[in-house]
Amino acid sequence: MTNFEKWDKEFRAQNLYAFNNNESALLYLKVRAVCRGKQIKQFVEKNGIELTSTKINEQFAELYSIMENTTNGKAMLDTYLCDRNNEWYHTMGVDEEKLKSGLRQINNYEWGGDQENSLDQYLVRRYIKVISDYDELRSKADAIATNAWNFVQTSWYNNWTSYLIESIFKKHRRVLSAVGEIKSVDFFIENNPIDLKVTYFPGAYMQGKLKEALGNT
Repeated sequence: MTNFEKWDKEFRAQNLYAFNNNESALLYLKVRAVCRGKQIKQFVEKNGIELTSTKINEQFAELYSIMENTTNGKAMLDTYLCDRNNEWYHTMGVDEEKLKSGLRQINNYEWGGDQENSLDQYLVRRYIKVISDYDELRSKADAIATNAWNFVQTSWYNNWTSYLIESIFKKHRRVLSAVGEIKSVDFFIENNPIDLKVTYFPGAYMQGKLKEALGNT
């Protein structure tokens, strides 16, 4: 079994612990990050690499083999990923201060839909398949609109808070972006693959900790 086959098997099994502190495993992840149609074309052209394969999956294995046997292969990958990360910020063109101001206006964190955050399934179960009277359905329009708005607003909040948090990491000089192309890997911190997870911080827990630290003042 080649190194590529070994790490491809581990990745598909999502055994990401196996990728820690292993140079060939890290190489696999970084090559995977550039193996999309547009990206791999850019990478090989920039670095004067010729691939004989035409299918992306085959090019992935071929490029890994080339990088594995190239002295400065890892440096080439790091440079490319760093450049693409800078492009990402430029392309997005997000006004972060305006975004932060918008996020601060959201006071209610409510999902429209069910506990699984599935709005369409909730609407089907709650309204579409149980109400046969159209007039009754129309009377629920405000409730349906509220559910839809809560879903959109909370999803928007989650998406853009995640963007801001991820951007804090990616702007640090010790962090290398995976350019959002690897499942379960968002970036590398000093060559350690990181999958960023964000959750809603419990207000009661924060209040308790503040009370412990500051007393009743």
